[in-house]
Formats: sequence, structure tokens, C-alpha cells
Amino acid sequence: MSATLPLVTIAVPAFNHEPHVLQALDSMLNSGVPQLEILICDDASTDRTPDLIEAWIAQHRHRFHRAQLLRHQRNLGLCASLNELISLAQGEIIHVIASDDYFLSGGILAKTQALLAHPEWQVAFCDGQAVGPEGQIYLPSLVADAPFLPAQLTPHGMAEELLYHWSPPVHQMSWRRQAFLAHGGEFAYDPGVFCEDYDAALWAAAKQGLGYIPQVCQAYRYRTWPQTTNRNPIKESRDRAHVLAKRARALPPRLRQAYQLL
Repeated sequence: MSATLPLVTIAVPAFNHEPHVLQALDSMLNSGVPQLEILICDDASTDRTPDLIEAWIAQHRHRFHRAQLLRHQRNLGLCASLNELISLAQGEIIHVIASDDYFLSGGILAKTQALLAHPEWQVAFCDGQAVGPEGQIYLPSLVADAPFLPAQLTPHGMAEELLYHWSPPVHQMSWRRQAFLAHGGEFAYDPGVFCEDYDAALWAAAKQGLGYIPQVCQAYRYRTWPQTTNRNPIKESRDRAHVLAKRARALPPRLRQAYQLL
């Protein structure tokens, strides 16, 4: 099956992750995907993150369809970085991963094959591990601790259930390239909100195009991204209310009822 896989893009927003970025990039080697495009945007890091990325690209460029680093001269924020990366993406499928997270063995291939097997999905997220700054595993599965029984739910039902409970796997997103505004679709990351991944998941749910991949495909580095260590709970609540109101009318009836929107 791997011989027929399309070009796949991995979009990596990077900022001040010198201790972790090489592990993130190394996890893209030996992916099992014949044609892989690596696009990285350094959002004006003040440490050696971009230097390490440049050296890694110079060493491994020949192994990829394309490997490219974009560098911002001033910090523009996560959403601006993602929108720029996605506008340049050529892959039919786009996997988004932060520069301090990493793919587990077989994760890229599993996520790619899942989206190919479900053409109705515009966005899908996978199960993952929660790891600490030094690599210690906090949770081997982010879903195992969920307040419901995953085995009793379809992938579509799991996606809606995880979205409603706002469990961590929504950070592990994969996309169809055609879903993005830059490529003729409708979605673009909103720089005005903190919960950009929640907005994306709600958008996909409203399109009946949100899926869940049960494999543990990625490791999520807990509390090493600046936005998660300097949180503003009031703004987060307002942002979540804003994006929910924005997407509410088009959400499936079960989610509307769960959110008490009916």
C-alpha cells in the first residue's frame, strides 16, 4: 500500500525548542511514507532552534521530497506560522506537529493511511502519549483516561466525544490539504484566538468531517510550549466561547445538544 501513497506534508511551527527540536525532526526519518515534505517555520526563536534545524536539513534534505525552513524576523504567533506553512504545502495530506513533540514509530504512516481510508474526513486526530520535558512518560495513552468507554464508540463518535470533553488528542491533528483557505477550501487558523486547535476541530465537526485515529501516533510534550506555560484562563474561556458561537449553527445535532445549544 505504501507505494501508492500520495505526497504528504509535515508542518512544524517552531519556537525556542532547542532541547527538543532534533528529536522532533528525527522522528520524521524512516516514516514509511515514500514522498514526504517537511516544512518548518521558526517564529523568531531566541535560542539555537533555527541553527539546529538548518544543520539537520543540510544533513537529511536528500531523503525528502522537500525540506525547507522559513524564518520570521519577529514573533508573529503560532497561527500565523501555521497559515504560512500550509500555504506552501504541496502534500495531499498535512500532518501538524509542534517542534517539541515527536512521532512514534509508524505514526506518520498510520495517520496517513487512516485519512486515505476515510475520504469523508477533513481533519482527524490520533491518540498520543503525554511526555515531560526530559522525556518521561506521564500518560502512555491520552485516551485511556477519558471519561467514557472508547471501545463502545465508532471513530466518528469518538471524535465528537473527545471534542466535547476537550481531551488532549485534539492537538495531534492531520488535515486534507484541500480543506484550507489557501488551497481553495474554507479553513484558516485564526490568530485572534488561543484555542486554534479547538476552532479547527469544531470547524471539521460542523462539516461532518472530523475523525479519530485510535493508534498512539505521537508524543505530546506537556508544558514546554510558551503558550501553555503562560496561560490566561479568562482569555481561554472567552476564546472557546467565541469559536463555539461561531461554529454552533452548523454543528451536528448531538453536539449541539451536548453543548446545550438547542
